[in-house]
Amino acid sequence: MNWPGLARHTDPQTSHQTESMKQQDNFTLDIFGERSAAEQAKALRDDGIYKAVSHADQVAPGWSDKAFEISAMYLNQFDAGSETTSEAIRLHAERSGLSHPPDTRAWGAVLLRLAKANKIKKLGWTTAQDPKAHCRPVTLWQIK
Repeated sequence: MNWPGLARHTDPQTSHQTESMKQQDNFTLDIFGERSAAEQAKALRDDGIYKAVSHADQVAPGWSDKAFEISAMYLNQFDAGSETTSEAIRLHAERSGLSHPPDTRAWGAVLLRLAKANKIKKLGWTTAQDPKAHCRPVTLWQIK
C-alpha cells in the first residue's frame, strides 16, 4: 500500500535505499549538506509508521484499508468543525470489530491517510480518556 504523506527512508538494519532516498531533494539540508534534526525525526517517524502498517497488513491482510474505511464512516456521522481524538477513532474501529494491529503505530498511517484525504485536520493535543493510558497526550482532530 502506498500511504500518502509517509516517506520510506533508509532502513538502518539492512542499509538499503528505499523510495524516498531516491528523491532526497525533498529534504531540507543544512549548510553542511545534512538533513536537519526535524527532517531526521520525521524520517524516523515515517519509517516506524511504515514498518508498523506494513506488518499489520501482513498479519491481517487489508487491515489498513479496513481501518481507514471504518474510521472515515465514523467521521462522516459528525458535523464539519466537530472535534475528536485519535483515541476515539481507534476505539470506534475496534468496537466495530477491527482487529488490533500488532503495533499501535500502524494507526499513525491511518490517521495520516485520513488527513491527506481531507477528512480531519490536526488541531493539537489533549489528554487520553482511557485510565490505562495514564493521561498521555493524544492528537486532537477537527472533522472536515
